Amino acid sequence: MKLGSGWGTINERQLTIYFMGQNQQTPKDNFDDLWKPDNNLQSLSTNYNHTLAFIQTELAFYKKEREYSRLGSKIIKLLTLIIIVVATSLPLFNSLSGLDDKEKLTRATWGYVLLSIAGSLFLCDKYLGFTSKWIRLKSAELNFSIARSNFIQDWIIFLATVNGQFTKELYIEGQKKISDFREKIDEIKKNEAQDWLKDYQQTMTDLSGKIDKMNQQAATDQQALIDQQKTSALIIKITNTQKFDLVKIKLDNEKVREVEKISEVLIENLAPKRYSLNVIGISAEKEHSFDKIIEISSKAALTESVTIPE
Repeated sequence: MKLGSGWGTINERQLTIYFMGQNQQTPKDNFDDLWKPDNNLQSLSTNYNHTLAFIQTELAFYKKEREYSRLGSKIIKLLTLIIIVVATSLPLFNSLSGLDDKEKLTRATWGYVLLSIAGSLFLCDKYLGFTSKWIRLKSAELNFSIARSNFIQDWIIFLATVNGQFTKELYIEGQKKISDFREKIDEIKKNEAQDWLKDYQQTMTDLSGKIDKMNQQAATDQQALIDQQKTSALIIKITNTQKFDLVKIKLDNEKVREVEKISEVLIENLAPKRYSLNVIGISAEKEHSFDKIIEISSKAALTESVTIPE
């Protein structure tokens, strides 16, 4: 029986041949074979089989990509775990070994280095997206499988409604079911792509933020290093130096100058920082002390007026 421009009856064997049996072939990539004006039933069958082959291809692609991501994620996590175990075990080995303090310190330092490497591997997984991609593709693959299973079950119910009569209304209904299923697959792919885009944008935002913080910290450290390399000066004006035979000047408990009857003392090449200033006046073998905390700046020399208690 020919089902072409008209519509007519079909039997169970014909349905089996077109949708479940020998008429199933892997469709081509183009859609030229999806419409046969001389056989509406074969057109519907071809579209159905093409759709199943299409979803099978999508499942295979997502599974392959997911396996690559899963492998990368597991390798990084395994290495991270091994490194953390080794790093945290070093203090125990130190306590049980007969090493001297220097060797113990060296081992402890290596523990910190290993922990830094483990942290770097964790960030590598985050920014390369192995784990997130694995989860995202697994979710999409599961949604594909559920959609395919629901489509096949719905199609079996649809075939049961044919009941020996293949009408134009049933043909349109069948094509609509296929179209709805393809839209569902496209929606899953679209959602997966949007999730990837959000994940990528968030990763780039986080990475950019970390780079900015690192640059700011590097600039701060560089400026601090420049400030440390700068030197300044301290000018001490002793208002009552004439009353003492000798005046000793100390910074941070280290003697830097001894003067006799000099009211103004210049001390150069001082690193910009906070100092403890101690000025001692000696008279008749008695010491009189002046103490103060001062702050030396790299911008200008500090002038400090000192009156030694008598």
